[in-house]
Amino acid sequence: MNYMRIAAIAVFLAQPAAAQVNLLGTMDKPVTSEEIEKKKAQEQAYRESLKKIPEQKAANDPWGDVRSAETPAKAKTQQKR
Repeated sequence: MNYMRIAAIAVFLAQPAAAQVNLLGTMDKPVTSEEIEKKKAQEQAYRESLKKIPEQKAANDPWGDVRSAETPAKAKTQQKR
C-alpha cells in the first residue's frame, strides 16, 4: 500500500514536467531567402520609423532653481516643534 502511494505521488509530480517537454519533436522549417529578405525589410522600416520620432524636450521647471533640496516631510516636522 505504501508503494502505491509513492507511485501515485511520483506520477502526480511528473505531470507538470512532462507538459513542458515537446514529445512530438516538431522541427523548425528551413527559412527561405524570401523570408530573410522580408525580415530585413521589416527591420529597416522599423529603424527608419525610430529615426522619425522627435527628440524629447527637457522638462520646463521655472522654479527648479528656487526650491531647496530639503524634503517637505522634514520641513513640516521642524516647523511643528
